[in-house]
Amino acid sequence: MSRLNPNRSMLLAAGLCLLAACGQSPDEAKTGGSVSARPVAAPASDGDWVMAVRSSGVELPVFLRFELAQRPGVGTAFPVRLRLESPEPVEGLSLRLELPEGLAAVGPPLSLKNPRLAAGGKLDQALSLKAGREGMFEVRINLSLAASPGKEQSAVFSIPVIVGGP
Repeated sequence: MSRLNPNRSMLLAAGLCLLAACGQSPDEAKTGGSVSARPVAAPASDGDWVMAVRSSGVELPVFLRFELAQRPGVGTAFPVRLRLESPEPVEGLSLRLELPEGLAAVGPPLSLKNPRLAAGGKLDQALSLKAGREGMFEVRINLSLAASPGKEQSAVFSIPVIVGGP
């Protein structure tokens, strides 16, 4: 019997939490009928945002959330929305998307339109992905912050994507 490495275990746990959150309304979570895996991050009218997991790098003053508006299927493009939030003003933000084999970006590449984020501000980005096969995938977002000229801080955030299944 082989052991899962810690990164895969964390990804699997995040994916299971994402599945548990699918189809459950915020009201159901409040009634105690079941436990909600969704963090309380944004009002219900603002969508169902889930916090991405920081898998490596330094702790940045920026949070990354994501939203999958539909269940991903094989061969069909599906939208993924990303949201950057910061409690303090930040400048010099950059994003780089890392996709595993089996997932491909569709349409324009991911890029920041405004590399600044005001205190308490939000910056949304949209991308479209397409899966070539069923399975569980780890989408990695490398978020960098230029603290000062020549001094950059970065962290990698993981987003679990489960394609196929019931």
